[in-house]
Amino acid sequence: MGFQEYPQKGTSHVHWKKVVNGSLFKVTVDCPKAPFSKTLVSSMASQAGVSVKVFLKYCNDKKLRTDPHISTSLKN
Repeated sequence: MGFQEYPQKGTSHVHWKKVVNGSLFKVTVDCPKAPFSKTLVSSMASQAGVSVKVFLKYCNDKKLRTDPHISTSLKN
C-alpha cells in the first residue's frame, strides 16, 4: 500500500507511515499479537484509511499493485 516501516525501539510495536495529499496515515502493528483479531484488523484498516474489505484484500493478494488511496472504487 506504499507505507514505510518505522520500528520502535524497546517495544514490539511497528509503525507504518504514509502521506497522501498532505494527510498522514499511520498504522500500528503489534506483531506478537498475530494472528490478529477482527478488532485489531478493523483498527489497522481504519488507521490505513481504507475499509476492512480493502485492507484484507490488499494484505492477502501479493500481486495487488494499485494504491487504494488513489482508487476510490476500492473503498466500497
